[in-house]
Amino acid sequence: MHLHSGMHRKPTPGRPAVALGGRSALGRRPVHCAAAAAAEAAPKNGKNVVVIGGGWAGFGAAKHLSEQGYNVTLLEASLNPGGLSGGFRTKEGKVVEAGMKGFWYEYQNLFALIRELGIPWPLTDWTTSAFWSPKGLTTEAPVFSKQQQLPTLFGQFVHTAGLQWSLPLEERLTMLPFLTTLLDYKSSPEVFESYDKMSARDLCRQWGMSERMPASTLTPSIPPPRQYNEFLRPTLLVGLFAPPEDISAAVMLETLEFYALGHQNK
Repeated sequence: MHLHSGMHRKPTPGRPAVALGGRSALGRRPVHCAAAAAAEAAPKNGKNVVVIGGGWAGFGAAKHLSEQGYNVTLLEASLNPGGLSGGFRTKEGKVVEAGMKGFWYEYQNLFALIRELGIPWPLTDWTTSAFWSPKGLTTEAPVFSKQQQLPTLFGQFVHTAGLQWSLPLEERLTMLPFLTTLLDYKSSPEVFESYDKMSARDLCRQWGMSERMPASTLTPSIPPPRQYNEFLRPTLLVGLFAPPEDISAAVMLETLEFYALGHQNK
C-alpha cells in the first residue's frame, strides 16, 4: 500500500504513520498501518485502487482491499493522517486535537489489530478524561477500573465527588432519577422501542433535570440552559456526532452505559 500524504508529495511505499491514541492511550509513536502490513504479505492481482482520506474509513477500506490482493494507494492531505477534522494551536505552539481520541476497554478489535501487526505496543496506560467549556473545566472522569468496585451509579458518584465540577452538588443530584432509566430501557423489546422512538432531549425533559440541564424549560422562545450547552450537548456531539434532539433516547442510554457505567467489569 502507498500513502500519499500531503497534496504535493509523491506516493511512497510502506510505512504510513498512524497515531493510535486514547483513553487507554495517547501514545504517539508512528506505527505500520494494517493495510501496509497486509499489502506486504498479500499476492497482487494487478488491479489498482485509490482510497481518498486517511481516517478510520479510509484505512479500514485500504486494509480490506490490500488483504484481497489489490494494489492500494491512499491519498491524505494531512501530514499526520488519522481523520482529524479540526483543532487549534496554543500560544506555545502545541497542537491540540478537537474531540475525543481514545480507546476504551471495549475496543478489543483495535487491540487485537495491534497484536496482529506485531509492532511495539504504542498505547499509554489508561488516562483520565476532562470536559472543558469556553469558561474552563466542566468536570473530570477518573480511571474507574483502578478505583474500588462499587455498585453502578453509586460508584460513579463516590469516585467523582472529589473531582472538579462546574455544577454544585444539589444540581448533580437532580440527574440521579434520570439515570434509573438505564435499568428500564432494555427490559423488553417493546420498552426499548419506545425509548428508541423518543429523542434524548425529550427524555431529559420528562425527568425534569435541573434548570442547567435540558429540562422542561427548553422551548424555542427560551435559550437552552448553560449546562445543556456546555456539557450534555457537546458530549453527545463528540461521542455520537449529533445533538440530543437528533439522537434517540435509547442510543443515548446505550452510549452512557458503554462509556461510563460499565466501568469496572474488565
